Amino acid sequence: MLIKSLHISQIKEIYQKTLMLLDQEIKVEGNRAGWYHFIGEKKIGNVATAQGILINSYLNNPNKLLNKILLTLKESQYRGENVFDLGGWSFVTSTQNAPTLEATVWVLLGLIAGGEPINSDIIIDGKEWIKRNQNLDGGWGSKKESCSRIYTTFLACRCFSTLEPNLNRKNIEDVSNWVLSCQNVSDGGWGAGRGEASTPIHTAFALLTLHIIGSSIKEMQRGIQYLYTQWKPQTMWEHTTKLEQYDVSKDGAGTRITFHYFPTPWIITALLNIGESIYQEQIFLGIKWLVQSQNKDGSWSVSEVPKNRFWSIHDAILAITTFLDKAISTQTVDSMIKMGDIIILAKSHRDFARLAILSIIGLLMLGGVIGAILSSATTLGPLVQKYWAWIFLCIWIFSTYPLAKLELLSKKEAILSIILPVFLVIIQPHLSS
Repeated sequence: MLIKSLHISQIKEIYQKTLMLLDQEIKVEGNRAGWYHFIGEKKIGNVATAQGILINSYLNNPNKLLNKILLTLKESQYRGENVFDLGGWSFVTSTQNAPTLEATVWVLLGLIAGGEPINSDIIIDGKEWIKRNQNLDGGWGSKKESCSRIYTTFLACRCFSTLEPNLNRKNIEDVSNWVLSCQNVSDGGWGAGRGEASTPIHTAFALLTLHIIGSSIKEMQRGIQYLYTQWKPQTMWEHTTKLEQYDVSKDGAGTRITFHYFPTPWIITALLNIGESIYQEQIFLGIKWLVQSQNKDGSWSVSEVPKNRFWSIHDAILAITTFLDKAISTQTVDSMIKMGDIIILAKSHRDFARLAILSIIGLLMLGGVIGAILSSATTLGPLVQKYWAWIFLCIWIFSTYPLAKLELLSKKEAILSIILPVFLVIIQPHLSS
């Protein structure tokens, strides 16, 4: 098909399938409720539960079990004898009873999205845990003195952008200096940490971090270009690195943490947040690919990652809602249903689309007016003959308005397009005489 389009009805269906899956996958154990990172397993995990709350918040659809879900996360906060660990959260599997930055940030974001006040003791203790665990180089690892990494530093900054947006200048400079020191001179991208080979997923996390702390677009430009060079029309960014593994100390021993990533939605989210257009081909086709690749049960499958994971739902919905916010400033399923089936066209095809549509409209109107003028035998013939230019102008205005609303025409183009009809209105009396 020459004109690539994305229907709002497709996105509505994505949202509805996602919400149905969340309702099906939630686990309830007495006063506890939540989700687990493996879809289909009846367990409750801290990170997946927090991400479930976030998904519901992106879709403006609070879960009916929200109070139980929030209580589950609150009760999982570390309150042991080790004061240094006070306020953090852990994974329920690999680092149980050993708080990590990753788990702590996701839970804090989930609690805030669920309505927990940012001045509550639970949120404050979590925020202080993150502050205590910043490394001297300005970045964050999984915990204090763990090697600083791009992903964990991004998570910490994302959390502070919500909890403490006015970070002091020294903290911002420390983070900025560390992130920029990790950028690879050869290709402009970032790897998992300093000195590591560039990957699109870590470049996206680095760009998001720089955006959050207010860095200039000039400092991000080479990273943006690197992301576009790694895109392929068949696979988007799914052919790139998805795996990161590193060790975290626990009770004096090392524990291996394995992270799988869903590159395409995170890269789209990063590009949109730093100001790239929704009509950029790689972004538009990436969203279209996400819409088309959702499974029937509402999940997404990530290549080379065994089993369907809960976090892939979060990542996909975050990218799609970010895209839609940029496109039509609408977030809720209900409001989209009322809007009807709006079509968003890719920018690369807008010139062809508007030329074709305007040509058809122009030919139809011109043919109708000429036909009416020639049909003097009808009762409307004399009226049309007298006011044909005004009729032409009115039809043209009503035809171009929806094109301007759909951004097929800019406001400037819409205004310029009525010059000819207005000119015809001015000279009509002279033509008639």
